[in-house]
Amino acid sequence: MSDISTWRRPFFGVSSALPVKRYPSNRSPPRPTTIPVLRVEVQGGEISVTASDTDCVVTYHKPANSPQLLAKSYPRKEDRRVSMTLAEFLTAAWKLANDKARELGWIV
Repeated sequence: MSDISTWRRPFFGVSSALPVKRYPSNRSPPRPTTIPVLRVEVQGGEISVTASDTDCVVTYHKPANSPQLLAKSYPRKEDRRVSMTLAEFLTAAWKLANDKARELGWIV
């Protein structure tokens, strides 16, 4: 009786041949696999970083009394149409903006 091949699942009056009703999942659809291209633009005293094919834009400025850039406006919600998360976008945008600010001599 300890032989696994003779073990059977108990029958509780439900046939496995009946169709199973599937309910929609609350999970979000999967993200696209394409990675957006990030563009850097300088307009006056501001640096803007934009992700292609999205509404994701973050704008940085450098106050006179600050040794670093500060975000002036940034997206507050995830954009599920983009393969990168909001945190990934903000991290990449911050690095690009800092590189541009160094190139312009705004920061050391």
